[in-house]
Amino acid sequence: MAGMIAANVMIRGAARIAHGEGVERTPPLMLDVRDASEFRKGSVPGAAHIPIDELRARMDELPRKRDIWAYCFVGQRSYHAARALLQHGFRIRSVSGGYKTYLQSRPPAPGQAEKANE
Repeated sequence: MAGMIAANVMIRGAARIAHGEGVERTPPLMLDVRDASEFRKGSVPGAAHIPIDELRARMDELPRKRDIWAYCFVGQRSYHAARALLQHGFRIRSVSGGYKTYLQSRPPAPGQAEKANE
């Protein structure tokens, strides 16, 4: 899986990656593709939430003319989400390292770090 993702990012250009430091600059739309129980434990402030399993059926809820940065917990699901959305004409990136990296890059709200790791 890691080899396929690396080839798509580095060689084929079939996937675009955003890195954690850019999350703080508040891109136009953050998209959380984790399941509902993960989302309830914490998310990037202001993020939209569409679980990966519902994404294809709910694509019409997303703006096509804005940049979207998808994230999950560590990056695999957001990579798949980004590939699916890219194939449908969205301006999409997958956030490298996902929510886990986001949590490590900033002080968590009280109790949030404990919830995210449950």
